[in-house]
Amino acid sequence: MGVLRIQPNEEDQISSCSCCAGMPGVRGFVYEDEEALAVYFAEPSGMINFPMLRLGLVVGRWEGNTLASDRVALAFSCRPGPLLEWIDPYLPTFPELAFLGEKLMGDKASQHALAEKFQTIAKAIIEDDPRLEEMRTNKKPRHRVFKAD
Repeated sequence: MGVLRIQPNEEDQISSCSCCAGMPGVRGFVYEDEEALAVYFAEPSGMINFPMLRLGLVVGRWEGNTLASDRVALAFSCRPGPLLEWIDPYLPTFPELAFLGEKLMGDKASQHALAEKFQTIAKAIIEDDPRLEEMRTNKKPRHRVFKAD
């Protein structure tokens, strides 16, 4: 795999819980060696004291004459770490995810020939998009940790 560059969509400013922010979510683009590789959609799915994120990716060819069948649509449920779990590619905030590529269902995703590459892309997005900071390992949790005496 070449060098990945993450380009957040500048129009999207927040990624917080939907209870507090209505219909939040952020989008962006991934380039591999400066060629378009993927589009991503991220929407919160946890609460302030238990942050979670659904991260959808559409990976593949994006030239002008390509079709949805030239790409794969997939999704992860993410917790800080980032800990990634394959899920079906449906995001309520971004329904277009399911139509931009061939759907890779969560129960089949780990067997896909490019599963490791997809996980690498997801981790790069979380690391490089400043709006997804809550999902990083080095981010301190926002909830208090209770210790019994």
